[in-house]
Amino acid sequence: MTMDYPVKDQVEFDALHAGDRITATVFVQGLNFWIGEIHHVR
Repeated sequence: MTMDYPVKDQVEFDALHAGDRITATVFVQGLNFWIGEIHHVR
């Protein structure tokens, strides 16, 4: 499944590549949301 989420930490985003399998945490603050704590699944 593919879903679009904003990534707040540019360093975490820059480490990603198309097709990477990841786990991440969705953070919600009011009406804002983003993913963080991104880890590659091997």
